[in-house]
Amino acid sequence: MTLDTKVVPKRNILGKTSMARENMRTVTVLLNSDIYERIQKLIGEESLRGNQSKVMNELLGLGLHYYNTIIPKAHN
Repeated sequence: MTLDTKVVPKRNILGKTSMARENMRTVTVLLNSDIYERIQKLIGEESLRGNQSKVMNELLGLGLHYYNTIIPKAHN
């Protein structure tokens, strides 16, 4: 688990939580084959079969964090 791209120590994690399904939204994206294959490899390596939506949520969240913290600074 990460927060602001820093690993959160396991001793600081109180427990798992999940969002209610009514708070979830569907997003459709077109991925090039390289990105798709890398995501599939990650899901397979992490034994996350059946949890693809959780992986996608995390990847999107990390991407948004990266975009909001790194990319705008490069344009200034």
